[in-house]
Amino acid sequence: MGETLEMIIRRRGWNITELAKNIGADRRSFYYWFKQAEIKESVLQRISQVVDYDLSRDFPTFSTESAELQKFNELVQVQPRTYWKDKYVELLEQYSELLTNTVASHNASKAG
Repeated sequence: MGETLEMIIRRRGWNITELAKNIGADRRSFYYWFKQAEIKESVLQRISQVVDYDLSRDFPTFSTESAELQKFNELVQVQPRTYWKDKYVELLEQYSELLTNTVASHNASKAG
């Protein structure tokens, strides 16, 4: 099963690093899965969703509906690509506001 998954990923030209990032795993996980005779449905489901490709075409026993998927998605909450950039900007804005208020307060106490 793992060899088939690797073949599908390579034939379609999907970048393993990007796939791993988008499903909330690391590259080593993919290479581990490539060596496995069986792969959890939740993993196949997540990969299928991320690449927008129905893996049940290549894995007849794989179903696109899975209870394991919900459990997997609860454990691995995928962040948008811009999550950390947005978080950084948000923190900078908060810091800027705090700094402005502190300076204003300090100037008001000097004037008073």
